[in-house]
Amino acid sequence: MLFRAQPYLDPMNLSENQESLHILEQIAEQTDQVFFIVDIKANSIKYLNPTFDQIWNRKRQDIMQQPATLLETIHPDDREFVLQFVDRVVNREQQSAGFRIIADDHTVKSILVKVYYINNANGSLSLAGFADDVTATTEKYQTLLKYSERKNSILHSFSHELAGPIALIQNLTALLGTPNNKPEAAQEIISYIQQTCNKSMALIKELLNNEFLESANATLHKNRFDLLAKCRNIVTMFRQAEINSRKIIKLVSSHDPLFINADDVMLMQVIHNLISNSKKFTHEGGTITITLLERVDSVLITVKDDGIGIPQDLQPFVFDKFTTARRRGLRGEDTVGLGMSIIKNIVDLHQGQIWLTSEENKGTTVFIQLPK
Repeated sequence: MLFRAQPYLDPMNLSENQESLHILEQIAEQTDQVFFIVDIKANSIKYLNPTFDQIWNRKRQDIMQQPATLLETIHPDDREFVLQFVDRVVNREQQSAGFRIIADDHTVKSILVKVYYINNANGSLSLAGFADDVTATTEKYQTLLKYSERKNSILHSFSHELAGPIALIQNLTALLGTPNNKPEAAQEIISYIQQTCNKSMALIKELLNNEFLESANATLHKNRFDLLAKCRNIVTMFRQAEINSRKIIKLVSSHDPLFINADDVMLMQVIHNLISNSKKFTHEGGTITITLLERVDSVLITVKDDGIGIPQDLQPFVFDKFTTARRRGLRGEDTVGLGMSIIKNIVDLHQGQIWLTSEENKGTTVFIQLPK
């Protein structure tokens, strides 16, 4: 056996070769990589350094006594791959591979193995190698890959959604250069350009807002606040804005006050957006009702209207980004198709749930359940 897992011998009593082995053993005992030696013919593990215990969270002595149990530590989805890798190593076809293990504390780790061949004096073959815990590196790579894909998604969204407005502006500016263009017509064209630019800026703002909420940088700033009081302020604002309208906005609560621990700025954005959506699709004389219901361990928020409702075939897509369910409001209000997606992202950040029920010409109710 080249290395021992036993206490060190006195270097003064070792031959030159033994002392060299002793030095190598000391290095192996201190490295932060798993170092191993495997006897191919005997199908046994001749050496494992203490780092194995730390990374695998298992006793190396147990594994050395029962090498077959090492396979049980491999992630089930990677076991077949590892068996194939071992065959290729024995046949000198491959020397490194990455796979996942499940440590004894049930954590999943990414491992990178590098194998070297050792020809023993008796002509037999042994394998020596290192196993690195590359979990952190793998996670960083996955994060970079995720944001690279998100970047591509953003660019695709921008190019798709802004192609039409930019083409329209190009055509309108060409019309401005038409000879004998009357001032009234020119003014109308300029007005169209301004409207198109404003809509495009709104699109960019909503898209970036949505991408921020989906990113790992979006963090909640939770605090304990009176949800009912905040909702009263929003409802008052909408009532003042709708002073010439016959739409009725109601607020009902099971408790007064009603406290919740959440990000008040984000949550009020949700309430504001839901009321705005209801307004777009509710006829004059209609009613929008916001209900706050305190439960033992959660708060249920509902925003209900008696508007035109959502067709059954569009309902599954309401919370999608750039949803195909987007429609113009009853007054012709444009929609980007990101509003409900942003709302869902905020609810998800709070580890809440959101769903809706709707029936054409009878109205829509959106439910949000948040942990207290």
